[in-house]
Amino acid sequence: MKRLAVILVSFLILFSLCACDDEETEKDVKRVDVTFEMNSSKSTNDTVYMTTSLPIGMKLEVEIKQGKYDSVETVEVKGDIDGNYFQTEPQRDENDGSVKDGKYILRITSTEFSQQTAAVINQIGEKGEKLVGTCVFSDDETEEKFINYSTPLTLKNHNFSISR
Repeated sequence: MKRLAVILVSFLILFSLCACDDEETEKDVKRVDVTFEMNSSKSTNDTVYMTTSLPIGMKLEVEIKQGKYDSVETVEVKGDIDGNYFQTEPQRDENDGSVKDGKYILRITSTEFSQQTAAVINQIGEKGEKLVGTCVFSDDETEEKFINYSTPLTLKNHNFSISR
C-alpha cells in the first residue's frame, strides 16, 4: 500500500512539474505587437520619422509613392531614450532637389528573414511567428509572417504628416 502511495505521489509531482514547464514556456514566448506611429515634430526637412514596437536592428523596406514618383529605401530600426524608431529620406527631384508637396502613400514591409540578424530573429521568430498585430499577415504556403503597413502621407511646406 505504501508503495502505491509513493508511486501516486511521485506521478503527481512529475505531472505538476511538466505542466509548470509548459506554462512557463508559453509565458516565455514574448509576442511583438507591431505598431507604427509618425512623429510629426521630427518629420521635417523631407525626412519621415516613425516610432515602432519592432526590435532594434530589424530591417524594413519603406516606400513612398505618388503617381510616377516612387522612393524605396531599406532602413534599420534604431533606439534611443524615446524608444525604437526609423527614418527615411524620400528621393529628391532631379531638377530642383526637393520633394514636391502633395499626397503620398507610405508603405512599410518586412524584408526577407535571411536579411535579419540573429538577435532580431531571436525576438521575432525564425518565420516571424512572434509578430502580431493588424499589419501582420501570414503566408499560408511558407508559414511565414510578414509586415505590410500602408497609410496616406501628406507633405506640406516640407513637413510630413499622416493624413486620414
